[in-house]
Amino acid sequence: MRKFGQPGAQLTESRLVMRGKAQMLITVLCARFGEVPAHVRNRITECADSERLDAWGRRAVDARELDAVFG
Repeated sequence: MRKFGQPGAQLTESRLVMRGKAQMLITVLCARFGEVPAHVRNRITECADSERLDAWGRRAVDARELDAVFG
């Protein structure tokens, strides 16, 4: 297993960060709107754009409905 700071570890670290962002977004959405549908969970967990996950997270703070987060 590669350790952080070693060659190739940056990719692993990036994946872990993305996974953490996705999980946090799902947690926030569950707290705000109840159970998150599978297709929404898939959209979040399959997203490879860190800035997009951040944008969805910011929208989740004020959104009145789940669909508004992704609009």
